[in-house]
Amino acid sequence: MPYPSEHAARIEAPDDFATFRRKNSAFGPGIDVIFGVKDGAALVQSIRFDAKDYTAKQARAWLRKHRYDPLEFAPATGRQTRRNPSNPARDRYTSAHWGKVPAWARKVEHPEIPERRHLVQMGELLVLQYRDPPSRRLYDLAFRPGHAHLAFLPDESERLVVLLAPEDQAKAAKMVAKLDVPWEHLDDVAEHVGGRQADYTCPDVMVRCLGRFTRVVYRTDKEGDGESDYVHRMGEEGGIEPMLCVDARGDVYIAGGSYRVPDRGIIH
Repeated sequence: MPYPSEHAARIEAPDDFATFRRKNSAFGPGIDVIFGVKDGAALVQSIRFDAKDYTAKQARAWLRKHRYDPLEFAPATGRQTRRNPSNPARDRYTSAHWGKVPAWARKVEHPEIPERRHLVQMGELLVLQYRDPPSRRLYDLAFRPGHAHLAFLPDESERLVVLLAPEDQAKAAKMVAKLDVPWEHLDDVAEHVGGRQADYTCPDVMVRCLGRFTRVVYRTDKEGDGESDYVHRMGEEGGIEPMLCVDARGDVYIAGGSYRVPDRGIIH
């Protein structure tokens, strides 16, 4: 706190929670809620008001009307990070992490990344959850902190990209080799799933589908909130859930779906 485009009302101290989940428009259009999870219960940790929809005065009035007494209230600053056309990924990282400047950059190789393109890291990937089509059971792919990363392309698509350590990639390759489902072209999978992500060309790879991508947990350090775990449920706002896929090398892909990745996080 404060943030460029949101009025922020801190209801509970973030240090009291280990995991956070943001639900956009939870209290109506333009009013997002960050829930802190403790002992299995989700509590309202912070309320964020879109500065395009609410003035600081209107946000305070809403809080009074709904009997919220914030520990701290910070009006939107209105100051945006100055864009650097030569390095848009750096700018997107800073704005997505609420003013925090990236500490490092490294070269990665992945079919999702065209030559000389950049990725924006969202954080260390902890869990990818998917729903098995026949049984409709939920399964978690869990990763050790620092061994996998969640990122996105800083272009119009804002496609999510999963980066795995070599040992996790090898495990994924063994897992997909045992699946009794057909190999399909990634573009065909995305078209079948639908959503805005299906409008963008996918890498030319063959994949097997694990199931519908339902939830992601990642850990990152955002300015003002410190290191926290963030939980996003895919399709929770009526959007189309993507498909979680793996190719023969063990690279993981997120095909189709209606999500976007603006600065406030994954939305549908």
